[in-house]
Order: sequence, then structure tokens, then C-alpha cells
Amino acid sequence: ERALRRPLSEVTGQALESVYEAATWSKLAPHLDRAFAGERVRFELEAGGRAYEVTYVPEHGEHAGVPGVYGLALDISRLKSVERELRESAERDVLTGLPNRRHFEQRLAARLEGTALTAGSIAVLFLDLDEFKRINDTHGHDTGDQVLREFARRLTACVRTDDLVARLAGDEFVILLDRLSDVVEASRIAEKVLAAMLPLARLGGVEIALRTSIGVALRKAQDRVPADLLKRADVALYRAKAEQRGSYRVAE
Repeated sequence: ERALRRPLSEVTGQALESVYEAATWSKLAPHLDRAFAGERVRFELEAGGRAYEVTYVPEHGEHAGVPGVYGLALDISRLKSVERELRESAERDVLTGLPNRRHFEQRLAARLEGTALTAGSIAVLFLDLDEFKRINDTHGHDTGDQVLREFARRLTACVRTDDLVARLAGDEFVILLDRLSDVVEASRIAEKVLAAMLPLARLGGVEIALRTSIGVALRKAQDRVPADLLKRADVALYRAKAEQRGSYRVAE
């Protein structure tokens, strides 16, 4: 009654296909067919907003064939919820809530393996916070953490829905731009990020300037793994910092 949200009087003696919703029955039926063929079956099922581990055990009678099947369904919704939380925490940066290096590299690797991916269709922006060590030394690590969270918030506001902002470590961040038309589009995002950092941030009772430098690397045909793009973006970042902090440079 709890699982089906129907009284027993409506369920008892009815054919299973009339008891379950059509979508649920379509998932159960193939497993029941296997059980009535004599196979012990175990599978997971999502139905009615809950998750179940279902086991079907065939009953072997005196004669050939399977006269019936015993079924056991365990509600594992809480377990699945914990699994999702653990999986998300393994791919999330605790401080900023952004995807971490692992998530970023997995996403970038998947895009690089795309058979239809052409040169220049994705780009990586490598960023860090200018003078972040000075901010930490002057205002303390609590304020430094607030700065990183505000920096992450402004970065996220600059990108499109399909793009990805991640924190690699410390004050190092990356943006994966997807489905680009050309280098002009990537440069436009870099300029938007620089502009977004111009307003002073009032954090920890003080006003702090959030300045960043950016290295931009568009995917080349020979780029096969995340490290290829990251390395070129990193080189471009350090060129920007050496030539003019608070600017961006595009990798060759």
C-alpha cells in the first residue's frame, strides 16, 4: 500500500500489469520473464521517486516449468542519496562549491575524445588571482577564503550554460568553453571576466580588489589529453602576468 499508494483491496488478485504504472511495468516485465524462465534475478529500480533493489527467485515445482516467482524489494533510496552525495563531494571543491580538478579533467577528456570535435571548437581559460598571497598575508585566511568564493561567483556569472568553471587548487581556476566559433568568442569571454573583476569587493569589513590574469588556449588538432590544453593555457597565463597583470594572452 505504501509503495503503490493504493489500498490492498485494489491490488489483491489483480494482474501485475494493471497494478503498476505503465512506465514501472515496462521496467519490471523483462526481469520477470527471466525469472519465469528459471533464472534468479537481481536489479535496481527507480519508481515513484524511490529507489529499490529487487530480487526475483523462481519457484521450482514438482513438474517442469516455473509455477511462480518470489519477489523481494528493498527500499535503498537513502543509500542512493548518500552515494550521490559522496560522488558529488569527490568532484566538488568544498570552499567554492565549484567542480574540482578531477571533474574538470574528466569533462575535458570526454570532450577531447568527441569524434565530431574540430580544432578551435573548445578552449581552456587558465586564471589565477593577482596578489592573492598579499591578500592572505594582509587580511588573513578567512578573508582570503571569502575572496576565493567571490572570485568563483563572478567567474560563474560570466560564462554560458554549457561552459564549466572549476577550481584546480589554491587561487588557480579554469574555464572550459564549449562549442566556440572562433578565437574572437573566447577572447570576448576573457574580456568579460576581466571587466567583472573591476568592482571592489567588500569582504571582511574591507574593500579588496579582485584582479586576475588569464591564459587562453584553443584546442588544436593534436590536443588529445587535458594536459595538452592546460599546459598551453598555463604558458599563456604566465606570459600575461609577465607582460601586463590584469590582462589575457592567447596561446600559440
